[in-house]
Amino acid sequence: MPTVFCENRNLDVIREALHNELGYAVTDKYKRYAHHLVEAYQHGEDIASLNLAPAAQTTPNDRVFKNIDGIKFLNHQGGCGGTRQDAVFWAGC
Repeated sequence: MPTVFCENRNLDVIREALHNELGYAVTDKYKRYAHHLVEAYQHGEDIASLNLAPAAQTTPNDRVFKNIDGIKFLNHQGGCGGTRQDAVFWAGC
């Protein structure tokens, strides 16, 4: 968890890298699906008749740690100065 909200973007990049590499990414199945659609289109196949859904599924077998369901990241929402209550307190000092 970052200590300031301006680091949330860095956390998002780290989250995406770890989710992809450890096998927890949800977007990976959509990337694979899009890749198969593009390949089919480039080869002149009828895209409407393709059954790509089974190939787009991610399974626990794709994961590095088989017994872990996922990882969580927490973004910071308070800003650099903390909360409003902190700002009111310090303004009164």
